[in-house]
Formats: sequence, C-alpha cells, structure tokens
Amino acid sequence: MLKKISIKFVTVVFTLCCYAQERVRTYYGKRFENQILEEHLSDRIDIFDARDNSIQIKGEIISSCSKKGCWINIDIGENKLFVKFKDYGFFVPTAGLEGKSAIVNGKLSVDTLSVETLRHYAEDEGKSQKEILAITEPQITLSLLADGVIIE
Repeated sequence: MLKKISIKFVTVVFTLCCYAQERVRTYYGKRFENQILEEHLSDRIDIFDARDNSIQIKGEIISSCSKKGCWINIDIGENKLFVKFKDYGFFVPTAGLEGKSAIVNGKLSVDTLSVETLRHYAEDEGKSQKEILAITEPQITLSLLADGVIIE
C-alpha cells in the first residue's frame, strides 16, 4: 500500500515538473496560431511565393532596437531576417532579447536599405559613432513586416 502511494506521489511530482519546464511564450502584436514545425527555414523560403502571403519563421534573436523595441534581427540559418512591426502597432522589450527564440508572423520582402536607414538602425542598436560612420553602402536585406511575434 505504501509502495503504491509512493509511486503515485513520484509520478505526480514528475508530471508537475515536466509541465513547469514548458517554455514561457510572450506574444506581441496580433496573436496567431503557431504553425512552425522546425527552425531555420530560410533555405526553403521562396520569396516570390511568400511575398503576398503571411508566413511564420522561427529563429534566434541576434539584435534589437534598444531605444524603442521597434525592430529585431533574427538568425534563420543561412540568412539574417530584419523584422519590423506593422504600423508601429506594437513593440518588444528594449533589452535582454539576444539569444532568445522568436517566431514572427508577417509578410516577407527583399529590401534595399539606404546608408541613412542603416545608420539609424545602428544608432538604435547602440553601436558606437565609429561603427555608425563605417556604414557607407546600402544593403540588400531579407525583411519581414510582422503583425505578431512570439518570444520564448
């Protein structure tokens, strides 16, 4: 009898521990149903198919706007993805995001960022004046205009 109670107790404690270790997800912007099946999908993204449809991409946050939380850069495998938030309708935290996982939902595009824009983003990121002035050429970038973000 005591053995059965002990086994049940251990089972309950183990189950509770497993549930407690689930990732904490924080939603920003529009809530969406997560349909991501695996990480780093960049090698399979067809920009021409994706540009008119909302897609979801998961990756690791490598930098963010430290002033307002109005953009993030995420590593999606072979590429970096620059993510802005639709109509400045929401923002993410301004610190502590690097290394966290993000799932972004929105419209994909390829953009050419001007030197002025790149310098602005470098300033937002908190880069030094020397690093900002070293930016002298426009950059073609894979971008996503997100209507929702999940940060884990």
